[in-house]
Amino acid sequence: MKELVIIKLKTIIKLIMVFTFGILMAILMRLLYPFIHIRLGILPSSRLGNWAEVSMHFFCSQALELNKKRIDFFFLEDTQPSNNFFLKLIKRELKINRFVQFIYTANSYLPRSSLFYNVNEATLYGDWQKYSRDTDHLRIKTKKVFPFSRDENFNGNHFLTTAGCKDNKRFVCLNIRDSAFLDKLFPGRDNSYHDYRDSDCHSYELAVNELISRGYFVIRMGSAVKEKMNIESDQFLDYPFCSDSSDFLDVWLMANCTFTISTSSGLDSIADIYRKPIAYVNALPLGDFNSSNPKTIWMPKTIVDKTNQPLLLREIIDKEVVSFHQTFALERHHLNVINNTAEEICEVAKEIEEKVSGSWDSSRANVTQRKHVEHLLSTHWGEFSKYHNKAAFEKESFGHFSESFFNKISS
Repeated sequence: MKELVIIKLKTIIKLIMVFTFGILMAILMRLLYPFIHIRLGILPSSRLGNWAEVSMHFFCSQALELNKKRIDFFFLEDTQPSNNFFLKLIKRELKINRFVQFIYTANSYLPRSSLFYNVNEATLYGDWQKYSRDTDHLRIKTKKVFPFSRDENFNGNHFLTTAGCKDNKRFVCLNIRDSAFLDKLFPGRDNSYHDYRDSDCHSYELAVNELISRGYFVIRMGSAVKEKMNIESDQFLDYPFCSDSSDFLDVWLMANCTFTISTSSGLDSIADIYRKPIAYVNALPLGDFNSSNPKTIWMPKTIVDKTNQPLLLREIIDKEVVSFHQTFALERHHLNVINNTAEEICEVAKEIEEKVSGSWDSSRANVTQRKHVEHLLSTHWGEFSKYHNKAAFEKESFGHFSESFFNKISS
């Protein structure tokens, strides 16, 4: 009963703010429009992945904005942000204030409302896809990143030193998704719709040992995970079990690593917006490969039918599982997924390391298979342009897909 009263009270207060403060400010925006164009927007703060990508989209847009009389204000979609340090970081560059939400709502009741939003109608209703995928290649056009302070860089480097990564040694972030994070974030909710994205941390141990043998310090990332990894080395840190873990380090480490190996989950978006090389393994759906960051490779899980036969790429497109985000999309076709093997993950780790270090032998590239895959995706997948810009295939890059993927589909 008490909670219901509190909810009703908050709703009343919000309505009062909208129809007093909000309306007045929305009217003021219209009066100021001949001199300065004020726009309003939402940042999806409940999940770090979308939040990071959308924030960087707007930051890059502003950097390239020719109209100097335009000012954008934002508010957070969720009052409990997924990472408090990231909020602090982006507030240095983006104008974010919780009172903007009242003006944002009030603006919808007045004429010419769309003129004062900095997003399209689809995004107003929660479709963040356009803005979480850099199809316009804004990050290539600008060098902008959210800067860390001198003290933050000192604290980050101090953590590395105390963890055993000394003398500015190269370090790799390993981000392995399992169900523990969502279960912690949304307790009591059925999160099994994303189980197809999970993988076993122990299948990455071969790759970790390989990277250590090549002189890297490896940090397994995450704020909540199921199990520790079985790595006996002072050049490895199982960060989720570290007492010093924090929102700050979650962001700083991903932003400053030499490269990242990830299963395509929210945290790797930090590495992405800081233009870090990323090898995606056990990644699904296939169509979500990262074409906006030229220093990425993608190794998806294998989708199989009920007889355990792998689907061809054309079948994946035709069955509309080239881009799906819930398990039922597989279940309706009686499909299942098979994780990458430890050996495959290790091969991808070696490939990204060699491409980053410049030791990659380009003669190993399967150009014919690459062009075939790119052609099928761009011509037969109806939503291709929503996720990708075809021009990305013509630019110099790590190749978007791992050579291990091409070897697998060729066998």
